[in-house]
Amino acid sequence: MSSKLDRLKKFQGGKWKQGKISELILDFARPLLDAMKPTSVEDYNTAMMLATMCWNLPVIEKAGGEDAKKTRRLFDERIDLLPHGVAKLVLQLVESRKTEFVQIPFYILAEARGTTLDNCRIHAEARQPPGTEL
Repeated sequence: MSSKLDRLKKFQGGKWKQGKISELILDFARPLLDAMKPTSVEDYNTAMMLATMCWNLPVIEKAGGEDAKKTRRLFDERIDLLPHGVAKLVLQLVESRKTEFVQIPFYILAEARGTTLDNCRIHAEARQPPGTEL
């Protein structure tokens, strides 16, 4: 069975087919999660925050304006605080978003919910950027 990520890589400009956004962002974030090896829900949330920033940054930058500049500054500040290997993965995720997933126009909001890693679940939602149509 292919992952949501594998199915989306085959997407070539047709209508977006609804699915579980949590699966999409988890698949997208997998290299980062594997590298960070979260040991708590808080760590998992940090990884998901980074992954959603990677997913959303190109969409925000495409829209331009002050929000784009502010978001880019925040992203660059966070990158500077990360260990080199993790920072490199984050930059690769941004590049992946720009090349492999450029045709998917929505933002993703995601967070880890739970009290332990055993009961942790990802809650994710897609949001349409202002001025775009699906």
